[in-house]
Amino acid sequence: MQFQSLAPGAASSYKDLGIRVTAEEFGMTRDELTARLRQEKVTTRSYFDPALHQQTAYQHLHRQGSLTVTEQLASTMITLPLYSHMPAELVDEICALVTELQSAS
Repeated sequence: MQFQSLAPGAASSYKDLGIRVTAEEFGMTRDELTARLRQEKVTTRSYFDPALHQQTAYQHLHRQGSLTVTEQLASTMITLPLYSHMPAELVDEICALVTELQSAS
């Protein structure tokens, strides 16, 4: 699993907390993790999947060929719950659950 990182001098809007989940590194796919988290009442979102250039509304803007890295990221990213005034205890619980699910896989 990989968390987003900020470049030096950059600031986060704290709008989304995305993680990259691959079966090779995490032990289960993004979709499997999403299903397991849903069972525990933790809502996730798959942003930009399919990738923007693959969405009907934007296909006319993309030239021929695939965007391999973009497509790979779109298929492996999820966002975890994040909102203003989110209790720190809830953040800890979700992080512990993700760690527990990874350890169990």
